[in-house]
Amino acid sequence: MLIGLGMQGDLSEDRRGDSGTSVVDVPDTGAPLVETEVLVDRVWPISKGSGGPAGGGIQVGRNSRNDIVIPEYSMSQEHCEFRFEFMRLAIMDCGSTNGTMVNDKLIPKGKLVPLKDDALLVLGRFRFRYLSVRAFLKMLLER
Repeated sequence: MLIGLGMQGDLSEDRRGDSGTSVVDVPDTGAPLVETEVLVDRVWPISKGSGGPAGGGIQVGRNSRNDIVIPEYSMSQEHCEFRFEFMRLAIMDCGSTNGTMVNDKLIPKGKLVPLKDDALLVLGRFRFRYLSVRAFLKMLLER
């Protein structure tokens, strides 16, 4: 599950990447997040969508042809992909304009990076928390 935490970074004025993606200036990791009503505590299940591409990966991006659609201009049309690898979930950047960060580290484009519960992800200017289904259900029961 992806849980929205807030926005970090600002859109750079008049700077566009490939396919019209807005370029983000990301501040130091200690900078406060901007809490937005449409993002904070929103949950995106990491699963294949009915309109997503064929194949085993779960694609995330701004384009409606993705499994997980986040219609925001700091997200690339095909931003990143989740894949199950060796009984765990991994993430791979698909050559996005703003990159994909895991625990405040930019991951190399095209490289699968395994995820652990409570990993912090930055896609475009959005910060998310990753939780497995088991950890997510545990969190809900503890509230």
